[in-house]
Amino acid sequence: MRTIDLIASFELEINKIDNIVEKPNTDDSLYWLNQGIVKFTKDRFNGNAPKRTSYEQNEKRTRDLINLLEEVEIDPDWEDEDVSYNSYNYTYPDDLMFVLNEDVVISDNDD
Repeated sequence: MRTIDLIASFELEINKIDNIVEKPNTDDSLYWLNQGIVKFTKDRFNGNAPKRTSYEQNEKRTRDLINLLEEVEIDPDWEDEDVSYNSYNYTYPDDLMFVLNEDVVISDNDD
């Protein structure tokens, strides 16, 4: 289903419920569609769905959300080098919803 088809179907259903003649504002339709997508994603990821299974607890949940997975490599905002350790600060992207895995390497500074 294309995006325009989804919006048209949504607005058609709104007109059936409210029994209004004029077309709903497209910005309002997009807002409510996006809210539905966010709620669906969070429910499936956290296990709030009817089956109470969350991401990677079974194959269906993984398949529901696998297309949303994006691997991102983030560069540090700043680095602080102390005598005994190094410290880094990272800023996550604004569109980040969940972090599935963070890889960190801890090594001896004497090397």
